[in-house]
Amino acid sequence: MSTLVIGGSGFIGEALAYYTLNIKLENIYFLSKYPFRHIDNETLQSRFIKNDWRVCDYNKIVKEYSVDTVLILASGAHPRLSNDDSLCDIESNIIPLLRVIDSLLESKVKRIVFVSSAGALDSSFSNFHLSLESTYALGKTFIEGYLALKSNVFTDFQFSILRVSNPFGPFQLGDKGQGVIPIFLRKIILNEDVVFLKGSNFKKEYIFIGRLVSELVKVITNVKLSNTIEFITPCEVISAEELYKIIKYNFSVYKEPLSDDEMDSLFSSDLGFNDLVILTMRWYGSDPSRLNVSIK
Repeated sequence: MSTLVIGGSGFIGEALAYYTLNIKLENIYFLSKYPFRHIDNETLQSRFIKNDWRVCDYNKIVKEYSVDTVLILASGAHPRLSNDDSLCDIESNIIPLLRVIDSLLESKVKRIVFVSSAGALDSSFSNFHLSLESTYALGKTFIEGYLALKSNVFTDFQFSILRVSNPFGPFQLGDKGQGVIPIFLRKIILNEDVVFLKGSNFKKEYIFIGRLVSELVKVITNVKLSNTIEFITPCEVISAEELYKIIKYNFSVYKEPLSDDEMDSLFSSDLGFNDLVILTMRWYGSDPSRLNVSIK
């Protein structure tokens, strides 16, 4: 039996692909209409299913690849942008994902693992829906509840929900306005001022992508972990202003090449937060096109 990753070529999906290749985890397939941006590997290409997750034939895919577990990474609009047109986000992202869940259940998938958001949702379970601040968060809440509902209706179906803190690290799309590290790097390279809004000392939880994907592998390979909501704890709690100071202070090493061994160590060793930030900076510096900007 195998695992299907829906939304498999984004930040988390590509990092997961890289990690599973290194640990030689087989029987995992990545579904997306977009190719991997940073990985060119024949083994992974054979596990890549090019298709739009909103409209593909899941019954055919589940049968062809003997899928029993599905990891959902597909998401809606960026949290900050989802409120610009809430109905559009609901119609184009949330409702299609609910339909996908129905299609997977009709295809007799046994287990769905859904990556939710600890950053967008309150960490407590008491009336947390009253603190929602984005359609993005509403969508996560709705899908969590929908999975729970379906598990009560379909007795042979199980789910796992993972509420994840703000991830950072290699493979994050630095040219799409995502990720605090690439955003700050772009500002420094272009010599642009960074304006910290009121409340900039508010601390957020950050998790390194290497730790996140290793936790994902543990969950998808542990069939006993089901019908639960798990919080993936962060590697650091820090404000945006404090993080900017770390990046600014260490910018001199930005262009130092990142070796293959160092890249592998990012996903296998227990480095400190500052070291992870610096190595992530060097990953972007190894190929400035990853930020869609170059040093003048």
